[in-house]
Amino acid sequence: MLVYQMDVRDRFRAIGGQMGEMGMGGEMGMHGGMAFTNTFLIPDISKAIIGEAHAYWFYERLAELAPNEQNRQTILRIQRDEAKHYRWFTMILSHLGGQQPQIPTGKMPMTFQEGVRTAIHDELETAAFYQDIAYRATDRPIEMHFMHAMHDEQRHASLFQLMYSGL
Repeated sequence: MLVYQMDVRDRFRAIGGQMGEMGMGGEMGMHGGMAFTNTFLIPDISKAIIGEAHAYWFYERLAELAPNEQNRQTILRIQRDEAKHYRWFTMILSHLGGQQPQIPTGKMPMTFQEGVRTAIHDELETAAFYQDIAYRATDRPIEMHFMHAMHDEQRHASLFQLMYSGL
């Protein structure tokens, strides 16, 4: 596997450039003035942010390795979802008073097949992790954002399984 290394500011700038300036965005947006009491979730939310950043860069490389345009476009749509989750979780962390985590380097796929296999595993693992966070959250917006992200991750795993079956 390749390893990517970027300055943290470059990494956030690159992801932020893909995410836009809308804050949490869309129908799942944060409600102004809502007080969050789930500070006990800060370590898990930080871990989720790191995971979303890694997934974003992993899918950037996987899209480059895609054997056809259909797979490439599917991966880029999944990558946009990961950017959306990153944005949501960063805003939640900020509202809880947490510090933005340092994003360590991550492994990159060397082959498309290896990358898809890894993606299936990681998406399923992440879905279970997000479900756990959602169940422990006592603030409804946090619960809903993590449930929504969990459903996205399950859908991503299904899309990657379909891709893998076609290899």
